[in-house]
Amino acid sequence: MTPEMEKAVQKKLAELKQLTIPWEPSADKIMTGDGKEDYTYAYKIRHETDGELYKFIKSKFKSYFVLSTNCVLLADTIVGQAGTDILSPKGFIAPGTYQAYLNREFEKPNSIVVSKHVY
Repeated sequence: MTPEMEKAVQKKLAELKQLTIPWEPSADKIMTGDGKEDYTYAYKIRHETDGELYKFIKSKFKSYFVLSTNCVLLADTIVGQAGTDILSPKGFIAPGTYQAYLNREFEKPNSIVVSKHVY
């Protein structure tokens, strides 16, 4: 990214962070698909990797909806500041579609997508 793109992305991240508060997931265990009890994924991220979790207290991201305010919209709101705005005109794009877009961008020369890490 150019310094201007990075500055725009950092500005958007700071704006979004102002709409959040730190979040501590419940330590209650849940029943898994194989009938065993385990901690939630959020709890594991927080406590096994020392991750920091936040929840939105206001904005369109306060409520998750799979067809609109999903993880892709959040990612695109941030990364779109660098000129990668790919949301469809209907405002919906699935996570797999977004990942495919990023993979295609990674393969292009001179793309702003210069590395990828799959966790």
